[in-house]
Amino acid sequence: SLPTHPFSQDLREPYKSSTLQPNVFETCRWVKNRGRREQMERERKRDTYAHMH
Repeated sequence: SLPTHPFSQDLREPYKSSTLQPNVFETCRWVKNRGRREQMERERKRDTYAHMH
C-alpha cells in the first residue's frame, strides 16, 4: 500500500504555508485600511459636530 500519511503531510504543509502568508498580509492591509477609514469617519463626524455648534 502507499505511504499515505507522509505524502499527505508533505502535500498539506506547502499548501498551508502558501495560503497562510498572503492571508496574513491581506488581513494586515485590511485592518490598516479599516483603521484609517474609522479615523476618517471620526474626523468627519467631529467636523460636522463643530459646524453644528
